[in-house]
Amino acid sequence: MTLAFLKNLLFPLMAQGLLFLVTLLVLVFGRHEAWMPVFLRFLPLVVLGISCLFGWRFNRSRLVFGAILLFLADRFLFHLPADALTFAGRQAFIVNVAGFFLPLNLLLISFYKERGLLTNRGLWRLGFILFQPAVIALFYQDEPAHFAGLAAFPLFSGIFSSLLSLGEPAIFSFALAFLLLLFFYIRTKNPMEQGFLFALCHLFLGLAVARSAPVQTLFLASACLALLLAAVEDAHAMAFRDELTGLPARRALNETFLKLQGNYTVAMLDIDFFKKFNDTYGHDIGDQVLRMVATKLSQITGGGRAFRYGGEEFTILFPGKTIEEASIHLDDVRKSVEAAGFHVRGKNRHKKDAPKNRNTGLHACQRVSVTISIGAAHKKKGQALTPYAVLKDADQALYKAKEEGRNRVHLAR
Repeated sequence: MTLAFLKNLLFPLMAQGLLFLVTLLVLVFGRHEAWMPVFLRFLPLVVLGISCLFGWRFNRSRLVFGAILLFLADRFLFHLPADALTFAGRQAFIVNVAGFFLPLNLLLISFYKERGLLTNRGLWRLGFILFQPAVIALFYQDEPAHFAGLAAFPLFSGIFSSLLSLGEPAIFSFALAFLLLLFFYIRTKNPMEQGFLFALCHLFLGLAVARSAPVQTLFLASACLALLLAAVEDAHAMAFRDELTGLPARRALNETFLKLQGNYTVAMLDIDFFKKFNDTYGHDIGDQVLRMVATKLSQITGGGRAFRYGGEEFTILFPGKTIEEASIHLDDVRKSVEAAGFHVRGKNRHKKDAPKNRNTGLHACQRVSVTISIGAAHKKKGQALTPYAVLKDADQALYKAKEEGRNRVHLAR
């Protein structure tokens, strides 16, 4: 388990966990403080403002829609006017209705594509969010007792509702949304899906466990903060991670260079005859090859870290390793790519990417060989070379590897 794995996968979990811990600390130690009512009065509005500003600036419409949804849940659904029901009955109804609709809305928003805020799609989505509380309030005023009964209808003989502050329709809604969000997060590893998953957990605690409106407000605000934290992580990933391959991008490499100390080894590599491969099989297949090679590079041993440099070129950095130590692991990854090969399925190739020469003998599924050439250079402790000078030496070594016949590792001495 490398440091890169810990940073890329566990750090977001730690950040979300820290947010949850801070929420609990505020709840436990601030409950009886004089500043707590003022803090909770302004917290939802502050969180909404920051979320909308960040979402607008970085084109994260899902964050804005989620923030508006949670803000409305706190400011509107929890403040319905008095009616025929008792105060306790009205509060139970509000919690149950919010518990049923909010998870489904968060799930729906998580599926949205980033289509903008002031576009036709964005305005329709915003209208849908604003439409729901108005309809709920209308039905509630006409038939409050009947609607309240539906919101608390026992689906499972009252087993779960006796333990929590939620009716079983709301519990079912939470369970469905949680399972689907968990499934999509495991499949995509996307920070925003993770954010919606944690927001759902904050929301569940606020509605199912909390017994007072101030505590519910705190958890609704922390649910919005979970989305904001995920959006920040997602923006960072887009800036520092290559979208096609999932590897750290060139900007991440430049920042890593600034932190290097002592001796290290830098390797430059590219895919042999990649342009010819693209011309023959199409760019879609070429992208699949890039992803396959990137997957192999991400599994390199010896403390190496792979980066997408550009095009079909990649960089592998070995901090604290001599060129002799790194060469063993570079040759292993070269052999791994060669052994993997690639299966081309002609029927999946788009017409626009079809080769001009159709007499290529390509069958429905054909295994083609994919190889890489690698050049490596190193900096010894005490040398005055910059990382970019070492990178240039590694690039020259890569040309040597190609001149020597490709599919090999050339070490710059």
